[in-house]
Amino acid sequence: MKTNFYGLTIFYKALTLLALLSLLSVQTALAQSPEAEPVVFDPELEFPFPLVAEPEANTPGAVSCFDYHAFGSVQVNVSPFVETAYTTDVLYFAGEITNNNPYPLIDGQVWMRMFKLGEETNDSVVDFVLIEDNISLLANEVRPLDFEWTVPTYAAEGNYASGFLFTTASKYSFSGLSSAEWVMGNLVTFEVKSAAPYSPITFATEEILLNDRISNSRVQVRFGESESVTAYATLVNDSAEEKRVSLTWAAYKWDGLQKDSIQDTKTEMVQIPANDSIKVFYDTPTLETAVTFIEAEVIDGDAKSMLNIRYIRDGIVETRINYPSTLTYPLTEGQEATMFSCVHSTSQALVSGNTVNLKLKDVNGNTLHSYTYEGDVTGALLGLKDSFVPERSYGSFSLTVSLNRDGQLVEEVITTYNCEDLDPSLCTEADKIVTAANAPTDSDDNQMLMVLLVVLLLLILAGLVYYKLSMKKASSIDDKMADDLGDINNHN
Repeated sequence: MKTNFYGLTIFYKALTLLALLSLLSVQTALAQSPEAEPVVFDPELEFPFPLVAEPEANTPGAVSCFDYHAFGSVQVNVSPFVETAYTTDVLYFAGEITNNNPYPLIDGQVWMRMFKLGEETNDSVVDFVLIEDNISLLANEVRPLDFEWTVPTYAAEGNYASGFLFTTASKYSFSGLSSAEWVMGNLVTFEVKSAAPYSPITFATEEILLNDRISNSRVQVRFGESESVTAYATLVNDSAEEKRVSLTWAAYKWDGLQKDSIQDTKTEMVQIPANDSIKVFYDTPTLETAVTFIEAEVIDGDAKSMLNIRYIRDGIVETRINYPSTLTYPLTEGQEATMFSCVHSTSQALVSGNTVNLKLKDVNGNTLHSYTYEGDVTGALLGLKDSFVPERSYGSFSLTVSLNRDGQLVEEVITTYNCEDLDPSLCTEADKIVTAANAPTDSDDNQMLMVLLVVLLLLILAGLVYYKLSMKKASSIDDKMADDLGDINNHN
C-alpha cells in the first residue's frame, strides 16, 4: 500500500502519543505470547486498542511519563529555498527550531530523513543524516536553523519529502521516531529534476521478510529468545543496464542512532540484471537484547536506498531509562524544584526488582538532592519524579539517573546543565568550580601555620630584645644614681 505523506502528517499529529507508547514499549505491554499475531499499524485502519496493558504493578510514586515528556513538543520548521532542484544542486534549508517544553533541552540533535515519494510503489528512504548536534534550548526557546543538502548526482527524478526528527542524547525522541519511517515530525516536499535522468537501484519496501513473516516499520514481529532470524529484501533495477552495487547490513541494539550500538555489519557487492530484481538476505546475529534493529543500505553511484527492520525477542528481561530531566531551570534558592525520569521494560509487560536513583549535583560534585524508587517497571512508560527546595541558586548542575535490576547496574545517564551554554546571565557564585587555584588545601593550611609560627617567633624575639634593652637601660640608670650618691657623700 502506498504511503501518503500528506495524509500521514495529519494522522501523525492526532496519534503521536499513541504511536510513541506502542513503539517505545515495543508492544511489551500487550503481553503477547510468542505465537501471537503481530499488531499492524495502518493509518487507514482504526488504531488498535489497547496499546498498553495495565498490569497490577508495585509502582508507588510512579506517574505517567507523558505528564512531563511531551512527544511532539519540539518543532523543526525548515524548508528548502526552492521548490525544484536539479541533481548535484546544493539545496539550502532554513527555518527554526521551537522548544515548546517548560524546561530546557540539553544535548539535542536534529536529524533529516529524505524520502523519494513513490508513484506506483511505496515511498522509499534515500538518506538519513544528522543535521546538527549538541543543541541546547531554553524553555520555550525559538532559534534559527539552516543547513545544506546536496542532491545526489544519480538521484532519480521525481517528488521528494524531507522529514525531521529531534532527539536528545541521540536516544530520546521529541519529534519523530528513528526506528519508524512513518512516525515523522515536520515534513516538507520538493521536486528533483535531472539533465541526464538516471534510475538508481532501490529496495522494494513492500517486500521485506523476517524468516517467513512479512515485516515493515508498522509491524512488530516477535521471535524466541534464541531463534535464528534471517532478513530478506528485494533490490530493483529499473534501468536498461546491468548494475553491480554495494550492499551493507548493520545490526544494532534498539535503534540505529548511536554507532556504538552496532553489534554486527556485513558488506557485499551484488549484481542486478537490467530491468530485473534480485532477492538479498542477511543472517542477523542472535543478540542478548530484546530489540534488534537492522539497517540496510545500497549505494548506486552516490544515490542511496535504505531500509529499517526491527524485531523483538521474547524471554529477554530488559529495562531502559527514557529521558531524564529537570522540570525546573535554573534552581532558585528557596523555590521548589522538580526532577524526573521515565523508565520502561522492552519485551515483557512487567519486570520486578528495579531500583532507580535520581541525583542532582553541583559543578563540584556536591549532592543537592537525591531520590530513589524501588519497584516494578512496566511496558508502559513510568514517570518518576521528586521535588525539593534548593538552599542556594544554581545555573549549572548535573542530573545522574542510574537503573539497577536485581542489584546490578543496567544503565546510567548523566545530563549536564551548563549556564554558559544556556544563558550566562543565570550563572551564580555557586556555579564556580573549586580548583587548586582558588580553594584552600592542606598545603595552604601548612603554609599558613608556618607563617603564624614565624610571626610568633619574631614577636618572642622582639620581646626578648626589648626586655634585654630595658634591663640594660635600667642598669645604666642604677649605676648613674649610685655615682651621683657617691659624689654627694664625698661632698658632705
